[in-house]
Amino acid sequence: MKTIKKNKKEEGFTLIEIIAVIIIMGILAAVAVPKFFSMQEDAKIAALNGALSEATARFNHAYAKYILDVKTAPTAIVGYLNIDKYLGLQAAGTGTDIGDFVVKWEKIAADSTLKITILSVTEKVISAVALAAMAEEHKTKVITGITWGTL
Repeated sequence: MKTIKKNKKEEGFTLIEIIAVIIIMGILAAVAVPKFFSMQEDAKIAALNGALSEATARFNHAYAKYILDVKTAPTAIVGYLNIDKYLGLQAAGTGTDIGDFVVKWEKIAADSTLKITILSVTEKVISAVALAAMAEEHKTKVITGITWGTL
């Protein structure tokens, strides 16, 4: 009968090597997990900023289209821009669906101020619970300097 010799290469890891790898993985996890959660929050805020920018662009387009159609600036959103041709029937009410978000536009003062608010989102983007927990500053945008028409 032949005796089989073991090569050094055929031996397994030592206990010390395994413990060292576990410690290194623990350190990496302790550093990476908080970064991951921070990145998730940043991504949610970026998605909301993108939606507010889209809503701003839609308002600018509707405002300009209204001026081209009627030859005067709208005096408000309700009765002027809240029709399907411009911002949608519920633009100033329950909001207009712009894809992943439902957005509401409202003239908040007699001066040149407009407030855009994200009312809800699809679950793919941000959960409704996460949206409700986010600061109001991330869900709204106030635009000043709008030249509203006169009655």
